[in-house]
Amino acid sequence: MFTAEQQALLRDSGVPCNPEPFLDVDFGRPFVYDPKWGVFYVPAGGHPRAMAALACLHLGFPDILSAEQHLGLQDCWCGLADYWLEHYHGCYRSSVSEEITVWDRDSLEEWEVRVIEAAHRKISPHRGWW
Repeated sequence: MFTAEQQALLRDSGVPCNPEPFLDVDFGRPFVYDPKWGVFYVPAGGHPRAMAALACLHLGFPDILSAEQHLGLQDCWCGLADYWLEHYHGCYRSSVSEEITVWDRDSLEEWEVRVIEAAHRKISPHRGWW
C-alpha cells in the first residue's frame, strides 16, 4: 500500500502503516481517518503529526518540512494538519475528547456520518489548535 519512503514518513511521525477500514473503527481509541487509506490509530497527542504526515502523502512530499515550505506554513505540523483536514476531508478523535472532529460536517460522506452517529459520537467542527 505504501512505498518504503512513505512507510518511513509514517513511522517517523508515529503512525502505523496498517490502516483499518472506517467501518471497523474503535471509537474508544485516538485515531486519524483518511478516506483514501482508512483509520490510523495514533498515540495520545499524536493526531496533529499524523495528519501532517498524511498531507505529505497526498501532496507527494517525502517529509513534513518540505510540504510546509511548499505551502508557506511555518508552525511545526499544526498548519499542515489543518491543511489536511480542510482539503482531504478526514476526521480524528484525540485522546482528550470523545468527540469526532472534522473541518466541517459537510466534509464527511453521509455513510461516514451514519457510522459516527451509530456509535453515539458527537461530530464537532475543528476550532484550531491553540
